[in-house]
Amino acid sequence: MKSLISNARFAALPALHLIAMATFLAGGGWVWLAGALYVGGSVLIDEACADYRAPVSNPNEIFLNSLLYAIVPLTALNAVALLLHTASPGSLMGNAALAMGIGSGYQGSWMTVGGAVFTVAMLFGGTASFAHELFHRHGRLEWSLSQFLLAQCLYTPMAIEHIHGHHRNVGLSHDPTTAPRGMTAWRFVLRAFIGTYRNAARIEAGRMKRRNWPWFSWRNRFLQGLALQTAVCGAIFAVGGIHGLAGFAASAVMSIVIIDGTNYVAHYGIVRVFGGRVRSRHSWNSPRFVTTSLLLNVQRHSDHHLSVSRPYWELGVREDAPVHPLGMGLMVVVALVPPLWFRIIEPPLEYWDRRFASPGELALLGDAARIDIGKDTLEARPAG
Repeated sequence: MKSLISNARFAALPALHLIAMATFLAGGGWVWLAGALYVGGSVLIDEACADYRAPVSNPNEIFLNSLLYAIVPLTALNAVALLLHTASPGSLMGNAALAMGIGSGYQGSWMTVGGAVFTVAMLFGGTASFAHELFHRHGRLEWSLSQFLLAQCLYTPMAIEHIHGHHRNVGLSHDPTTAPRGMTAWRFVLRAFIGTYRNAARIEAGRMKRRNWPWFSWRNRFLQGLALQTAVCGAIFAVGGIHGLAGFAASAVMSIVIIDGTNYVAHYGIVRVFGGRVRSRHSWNSPRFVTTSLLLNVQRHSDHHLSVSRPYWELGVREDAPVHPLGMGLMVVVALVPPLWFRIIEPPLEYWDRRFASPGELALLGDAARIDIGKDTLEARPAG
């Protein structure tokens, strides 16, 4: 039984995708169910659980790998299911929804439309962790599937920047996905999104130049991702009209907030000296049961940064790494309320300074740095 639970828990997000599909066909208030289960599990149930540090018992690698591929058609089907509730009247999907007795767009309840957008945003934001696992592998198929998943969030450049940028620059001031102390989550999400696109374009331009390939080429992975996103948006507009496209865009924006909200809490306030090696101390960890199950152990973050090629079921919790006081789901929710976030994160940051920071990192922080609550600034505490 222990081995069964240890393996089966990673099927939690695919199971929620299946629930979402069923409820989208049922319509009405049911469309909120899968999204509510995702948030309730990530925040309430996760917080009620203690840290879960056990390794996967007798990992069934065929099953655990199959989940990465199974999520792709489930994501595609839920992208279509979303259109049953958001498509424009008279569009292909709008007419299909009316024929099925579901109703869409202006014919349906706006509470139902909102619930469908919310649920897809929550699930697609979580599905980015499956894309993360796929693009860290070396196969062309895995890369293509990860790009398809990220295209549902309009965030394909994330794969390029994460592998070739973030893993090298974590903790450095120029890393767009490491939040400096004092920066709010809302400001960070915009910074990370723009920085990810900019860095991915620059990284790929450098790769094309080194190989003597023209920048405007089918080999350019940044342009491939943009083309895929354009194709997805074009297909949605063709079958769902402007309202279907608006619903998709709204879910993508919410998904990006989830993805970069997770990035925000994963490295907030941690610094690294330029040229220094990435250590366990340069990532926050939050090894709770529910969120590690939903997001493929991504909260065992330090081990991932030190062993990027290690499959998700082999990731462990390092004893020499900082751990958040709350579960990852609740930390992300708290981060969206900056005054509360600064109050909760200050004690762990002070502990990080005392317990983990090197002399060079303390110097970067200005000796004992502190957060000035409510401001997007970093102030140094006076010496003595």
